[in-house]
Amino acid sequence: MLRLSVLDQSIAAAGRPHGQAIRDTVALASHCEALGYHRFWVSEHHNHPSILGTAPEILIAALAVKTERIRIGSAGIMLPHYSPLKVSEQFRVLDALAPGRVDLGLGRAPGSDGLTAHALHPLANERPHQFPADVRDILAWISGKPLAEGHTFAQIRAYPAGDTVPEVWMLGSSNYGAQVAAHFGLPYCFGDLYRKVTMQPSGRFHGSSGSAEPNAPRRADAPVPGAVCSPLHSGRHVPRGRRPRIRSCPASCAIRRR
Repeated sequence: MLRLSVLDQSIAAAGRPHGQAIRDTVALASHCEALGYHRFWVSEHHNHPSILGTAPEILIAALAVKTERIRIGSAGIMLPHYSPLKVSEQFRVLDALAPGRVDLGLGRAPGSDGLTAHALHPLANERPHQFPADVRDILAWISGKPLAEGHTFAQIRAYPAGDTVPEVWMLGSSNYGAQVAAHFGLPYCFGDLYRKVTMQPSGRFHGSSGSAEPNAPRRADAPVPGAVCSPLHSGRHVPRGRRPRIRSCPASCAIRRR
């Protein structure tokens, strides 16, 4: 069965206070839950006068206490702005508020212009290069597993601990995000509302010898609007020569264009 989900950006409306857009997002999540939607995600943008969702980790907390069943999450957390440990801690707290209902969507883009990205993090230009390693660390911290052997922060844990773990998604608007998702075996969400691109054939990963023959997997989730997501499909992997620069691990991902 096709499951529909929603991505909301807390859009400003002419003649209404900005705060109302945030409150409308919370109200919309409750309404979508009542209608039977599967997921409700909120975005992260900065220094934008009409897209007002600047702090998804805070907004998700509000959604957690106003909903009971619908999955809630980020689309996404723009990881170059943040410490992987802090993101892990934030989403461990969110999972405590809504156990088993939290999605952590991770993105590599700044969600802003260059100057704003620099204001958010002085090393903004360097952080994207560390993205695969940051994702690796978040996957360990958020699930309570040990970091890579020899890691500088191997003795650090992300709290609060719990019986459930946020579901991590990879977001992207290019093949690179799909490659990172496949490398870690994560579900992938392609944001075609941001970038009108045609995915290369390598965007459909399948086979066991590095081939990239077209393959159209079954979609289990259809976010609304403009994002195409695919859950984990076993037995598919990234073509050789296109993997992110990090030690290999099980990879499986599938992408489908709209």
